[in-house]
Amino acid sequence: MANAVKNTQSPAVDSAERRAFYRVNDAVALRVTVLDDDALTQFQDALEQRRSSGQDTDSGAHAHVIWRNLEENYPDIAAYLGKLEQRIDALQTQIGNLSDAAPTRSPTHTVNISGSGLHFDSEVAYFIGQSVRVSLRLFPSGQTIDALAKVVREHKRRTPAAQGKFGCALQFTDILQSEREALLQHIHVLQMDALRARALEAD
Repeated sequence: MANAVKNTQSPAVDSAERRAFYRVNDAVALRVTVLDDDALTQFQDALEQRRSSGQDTDSGAHAHVIWRNLEENYPDIAAYLGKLEQRIDALQTQIGNLSDAAPTRSPTHTVNISGSGLHFDSEVAYFIGQSVRVSLRLFPSGQTIDALAKVVREHKRRTPAAQGKFGCALQFTDILQSEREALLQHIHVLQMDALRARALEAD
C-alpha cells in the first residue's frame, strides 16, 4: 500500500520543479539496468529521437487521469480493459516484441519515489556515479517510465527485514517531460488518497 512521506521543504503544488521533491512509498514494477558507454549513448539517442518525433507530450499524464476516472466511475469497464491489456501483453511476449528493459505486469519493489528520483532495496550492489536505465510501471494505471538515472547513494542495509540487501538512491538525469508529469500526477493522487485515509481515521 502506498504511503505519503512528509517533506520538510513543503514545496508549492503549482511548481513542477518543487513538486519533483514530493516523495511517496509505492509498490511498482522496477527494472534497473547498468549502462556501459555504448549503451548509454544508444539510450540517450533513443530519448532524443522520441522527443524529436513528438512523443514527448502530456498524453501519458492525460491518459493516467482518464484511467483513474474510469476506475472510479466505471470499475467493470476498467477491469475488462485491464484484462484485454494483459492479453495483449501476453501476445507481445510470445512473439518477442517486448524489450528486455520492460517492467513486469505486477509490482516487484516497494520504492520511495519522487519526480527527481527514487530509493529502493536491491540484492545487487551498484556504485556511486554509475549510469543506469530505470524502467518502471506504475499501478493501477499501467503508466510506464523509461529514464536515465545516476546512482547517488549506496549502502549496505543492516535491518533484519532487509538483511543482505543494499539501499540504492537514484537521481533522474534524463527523463521525458511527459513521463515526469505522469509520475508527478501519480504521486499527487497517492498523496490525496493518503490524506483522505487519515481524515477518515480521524473522524
